[in-house]
Amino acid sequence: MPYIKIIDDTIHYTDNLLGSDSVLVAVHGSGGDYRHWPEELRSLSAVRAICVDLPGHGRSAGVGCRSVSEYASFLSAFIARMELGNVILIGHSLGGAILQLLALDRPPWLARIVLVGTGARLRVSPEIFKGLTEDFDMAVQQIGDMAFGPEAGAGNIATFKSGLMNTEPLTIYNDFGACDNFDIMAQVDKIKTPTLIVSGSADALTPVKYGDYLASRIPGASHRVIENAGHMMALEKPEEFVEIVLAFISS
Repeated sequence: MPYIKIIDDTIHYTDNLLGSDSVLVAVHGSGGDYRHWPEELRSLSAVRAICVDLPGHGRSAGVGCRSVSEYASFLSAFIARMELGNVILIGHSLGGAILQLLALDRPPWLARIVLVGTGARLRVSPEIFKGLTEDFDMAVQQIGDMAFGPEAGAGNIATFKSGLMNTEPLTIYNDFGACDNFDIMAQVDKIKTPTLIVSGSADALTPVKYGDYLASRIPGASHRVIENAGHMMALEKPEEFVEIVLAFISS
């Protein structure tokens, strides 16, 4: 799998290496990595698909950032270093917050955004922060149980929890802290980039109302809801999820 140097960190990413006029760059959520995107997305044949591990996550070196704006600066540097243009960004949860900040800045390379299981404000329960500092193993189990809907496969849940267990607790804590401090509810209507919002009807972490708010404020945004899917909807319902994304890309 390829790596690239961004500032002082060696960053891991996946790339289906297709030649395309458009590039889909996928950004995972808190404590995640490229595996939070299904193989059906990573191996798309219709567009070049790149899934990046944020600093300190997955196979990337470094430490996680402490704010959404720091992550947005990193992603801008990654795209510049990769010399990408006409980019479609897709971001899950924390990744969706990162995308919203970039869309407000309107970089010339940004063509579209897909916001998955995210919101204009991402408050985190104090119990999650308490658990991460007092009993990390138990907190991971609780987060994993909350992240999936009623039809999720046991394998996906186990892989998700294993990924969190292999991530530095401080990185996960700081990711949730970045989410908790994120609030652009008063600015989100200034996003002019064509936007798709995807929610899971059984998402307990970022309920459908978060997507409804984004759809009501971002001009021209469309909102799709995947039934019986939880926060990790892309892994739970990969075929339906990718179909929705491809329809938006080709529209």
